[in-house]
Amino acid sequence: MPIKEIASCAIIKNSRLLVLWKKKYSHYKLPGGKLEEGETHEQAAVREAKEETGCSVRILKYTGYDDVKLSTAELRSHVFVAAIETGAPKLAEPDIFGEIIWIPLDSLGERKLAPHLRKFCDRYFHK
Repeated sequence: MPIKEIASCAIIKNSRLLVLWKKKYSHYKLPGGKLEEGETHEQAAVREAKEETGCSVRILKYTGYDDVKLSTAELRSHVFVAAIETGAPKLAEPDIFGEIIWIPLDSLGERKLAPHLRKFCDRYFHK
């Protein structure tokens, strides 16, 4: 099974992380998704954040990647810390996502997170 490359933005503000509830998998995920033809990881993360939240973001730093094996695919999830430049987060794709919320960093462990988001949180917030 080939590894699918995805790129996401971790948007952190006031000790809270912006996440989307993905209806299909019943879990929270970061704004992000698959790379398009000829796109860099950074470009994909910025594009996906705009598509999913309605916000323009600026990449602050690359945090690395995590490999995750799911029942349907193997993912290599690249995560960038980003800041909102313009716009207020809104549910831009209500057919795919049930809600967009800010989760306090100290309550991430209580939430149902996508496997690659859980790995990122463990690596980035609990180092």
